[in-house]
Amino acid sequence: LIVVDLMHELELGIWKALLLHLIRILYAHGQNAVHEFNARFRQVSAFSRSTIRKFPYNVVDLSKLAARDYEDILQCCIPCFEGLLPSPHNETILDLLYILNYWHSLAKLRMHTDTTLQIFRQTTTLMGDALRYFANETCKHFQTFKTDKEYQARNRATTRRLAKASAPNAAVVSQVTPEKAATVPQPRSGKRQKFFNVATPKMHFFPDYAEQIELAGTTDNLSTKLVSYNNRTNFNNATPQIIGMDVREAVHDRMTHELEMLNSENSQTIAPEINVIEPTELDKTYHMARDEKNKIYLPDLLEQNETDPAYRKFLPRLKTYFLSMKYGNAIPGEDPKFSDSELSQVIIKDNFIFSHATVAFNFTTYDIRHDQDTVNVNSGRRDIMLPSFEDDHHTHPYWYARVLGIYHANVFYGQAPKAERVDFLFVRWFGRDMEWNSGPSNLCLDRLGFVPSEDRDAFGFLDPKLVIRACHLISAFALGKTIRLLGQSSARDSLIGDWENYYINRFVDRDMMMRYVGTGVGHRQPPDFP
Repeated sequence: LIVVDLMHELELGIWKALLLHLIRILYAHGQNAVHEFNARFRQVSAFSRSTIRKFPYNVVDLSKLAARDYEDILQCCIPCFEGLLPSPHNETILDLLYILNYWHSLAKLRMHTDTTLQIFRQTTTLMGDALRYFANETCKHFQTFKTDKEYQARNRATTRRLAKASAPNAAVVSQVTPEKAATVPQPRSGKRQKFFNVATPKMHFFPDYAEQIELAGTTDNLSTKLVSYNNRTNFNNATPQIIGMDVREAVHDRMTHELEMLNSENSQTIAPEINVIEPTELDKTYHMARDEKNKIYLPDLLEQNETDPAYRKFLPRLKTYFLSMKYGNAIPGEDPKFSDSELSQVIIKDNFIFSHATVAFNFTTYDIRHDQDTVNVNSGRRDIMLPSFEDDHHTHPYWYARVLGIYHANVFYGQAPKAERVDFLFVRWFGRDMEWNSGPSNLCLDRLGFVPSEDRDAFGFLDPKLVIRACHLISAFALGKTIRLLGQSSARDSLIGDWENYYINRFVDRDMMMRYVGTGVGHRQPPDFP
């Protein structure tokens, strides 16, 4: 049985060929589209420890990219392509990219059920139709040629071939210097026209994936490791060489494990680092540091942000949150009313709150594994998702917010002799774009926007226990920025305003995708989800 090879057949095969042709289409449409495409990718934030890395300055060059880099480009490309081409080609390409992302996410699942395999087969059919339509209908409207990189590579190859043909023997060929090569006749033809080819073996392999997964297991069980080992031999009696490499790798792994054990034993004699997560804390929903080094005096904070709309009624809202936590009803969207006398019973010890740079959220993935996301208020990784608290189960299942601050405070309630530590997040809320049709039925990513500052719920405080995990939001670059959502404030995206909208990247990893499909074994979803 010849099994499938997702990395080489899709990420370095179909997707790489499609991306290259889409770049040729951008060049055919105009140089401005290429520059805008690069600029958009540079603004896409990283996600998790290594799920999405920062993109290079020049994405269209496709230089020194591994399979994981092509995967990152695929997962983030929809907002970056939006609006660069005229209609209806823009919509056709966005639909194709959505289907390809959906198919890729399903193909990489580490746990499949009958339901996911059925969805996978349906998506495979849609992907084949979309690729053929793109090749037969969309591509004929653009006269595409080789990119500059392809053209230069072909000229270098032609120059080497002509130099080899004109040299008397191989020894002379190896001595051909750049100066001598310049005297060799150069190719005179210009850039050749290129077409998107669907008649390739890799294009014909992807319909087999659902059956292969059903027969041989998920694609993460299949490896090309032996093939890569073979490529590192001299192909002369390769078996002993492969065995030797495998033995050396095992020895190195054992040595690394012994060094890690030795380091862990030595570290027990040293005072533990404050922010280290102990194994006993993994069963908690989140981890926030216990230290109180970065203390903030509340009167000074309010004075410094007196004109900032984000800090309007900051202290009364904070005390309301503390009382809600005390009574067990600190639910977003439900703003309990407390009298001034009740609020006066909340005393923040020494008027200090303590800030933290990061908070880690523990969660169970769709395949019943432990995972963790870290939110850092000093980076782009500060967007979170939590369950929707709306009564209508047919609405969107999640709420979203941007973390502006991570704090804890020591609070006295009434005449209590001892202060209680209360953790809280200061957040800016997102709201769904209700006029935007999204989801698999519309082949569109879900779209959000910041709640306008005039709304009383634009900013608020959130219990970290309610957070499911971090989420990856990508700016809707085609819609631009605006200043109408929030006046001059430290909570803005930039000095010139906020992005009008954001797209929820549901394809950022397997677990995130399964939270929207709704069939994750490790997820707790209502029976009628999604």
